[in-house]
Amino acid sequence: MAWIDWENVPEEIIVEGVRRKMVSSENMTIVLWFWDKGVDLPAHTHPHEQFYYLVSGKAIFESAGHKRLLDQPGSSWMVHGNVPHSTTYLEDSVTMDIFSPPRKDMMAGVDPYIRKATKKPL
Repeated sequence: MAWIDWENVPEEIIVEGVRRKMVSSENMTIVLWFWDKGVDLPAHTHPHEQFYYLVSGKAIFESAGHKRLLDQPGSSWMVHGNVPHSTTYLEDSVTMDIFSPPRKDMMAGVDPYIRKATKKPL
């Protein structure tokens, strides 16, 4: 068993308005994200299953032609690998993602779709 003290996990700045803290194990990667209001994460895919949890804030999630407003702490979704999805943040927000298998691309800093996120005035 391992304890995770998020205060001691290094924070990485990805692009303007997007920061993250990340831990990985043999079977999964957990990412704590910090999104500024107006950040738009464009549609993208990855082979990993993803579970998303809204800690705070407000966002619009879109996948497979469906849009959903996430506006309550605990709002969640799960997407299978290789399914296009996108998110727009309507408020400063904190989210947590759990990916399986581990995100070796993120650990290596090679995650180009996240680096395409843009911050726009709302």
